[in-house]
Amino acid sequence: MEQSIHEIKKDKPLSKHFSNLFNAYAKAINKKYNRVRSLFQENFKRKEIINNSYYTHLIAYIITNPVKHGICNSAANYPHSAYQSLLSDKPTLLLRNEVINWFGSKKAFVEYIRNYEAGLRI
Repeated sequence: MEQSIHEIKKDKPLSKHFSNLFNAYAKAINKKYNRVRSLFQENFKRKEIINNSYYTHLIAYIITNPVKHGICNSAANYPHSAYQSLLSDKPTLLLRNEVINWFGSKKAFVEYIRNYEAGLRI
């Protein structure tokens, strides 16, 4: 039986779920390419979110990461970004309402992300 996202959250710490995901991915790539070494340079690290401003920054950082690394020129154009899902009305596992409400409205969210992207181009 499949677990809901709420059951998964209670089951194990989020870091354990990421660890399982990365391990499964590494095993699949290693098997496909007949490799035995690590795919990742180091373990991911946790950092405490210490205030509201930092939380806002992290949301924008995650969404605009493909822009920062030159993969696309806007998060709105990146098909694997949470950006479109957050603005959509389609079903999602993302906490869409919580994120949009954090910014006050969809319009405010879009404006913040655009301004954040503009700062990456400076």
